[in-house]
Amino acid sequence: MLHDVGMTQLPEEVRQRWRETRDESDLDWQKHVEIGFHMVHGRVPPAAAAAVLHHHQAYDGSGFPYRKRADGGSEKLRGGRIHIYARILAAADIFDRMSRYKDASGGYAPRVRILNHLLRGPRAKKLDPMVMRALLAVCPPYPPGTLVRLSDGTSGVVVGWEPVDP
Repeated sequence: MLHDVGMTQLPEEVRQRWRETRDESDLDWQKHVEIGFHMVHGRVPPAAAAAVLHHHQAYDGSGFPYRKRADGGSEKLRGGRIHIYARILAAADIFDRMSRYKDASGGYAPRVRILNHLLRGPRAKKLDPMVMRALLAVCPPYPPGTLVRLSDGTSGVVVGWEPVDP
């Protein structure tokens, strides 16, 4: 719940610009991770504060912020060098965000489309593959109770979920 707490301290015009564009390269918007880190540092366990700071790090090494080194330089984090909590938070944040927004027709995107986008779309290399397998295990594309139409035209209701055979 605290991962974007730093956004509360950004100027309204920066938050509005983010809502309109979702431009992750906006340097003013990127400041929310460091602001959030300073807000929670010392008040939550260090791993949670690190997750707030690094939840926009991408598994492929893109993302932000750069990590400050002891020699004064900085470096990008990638793969397993990003704290596991931040990698989990990144996937959960994107999944949640995509689940809450309506498409052009005014409806919410089906979960299967969101998961497909995360697994095969432009974000696929940005998310930890092991975290994505875990996300599939707890957020199936067709959760029990989902009304479905099979390829032969038959309607049905999903009654179970097998993570090993989605």
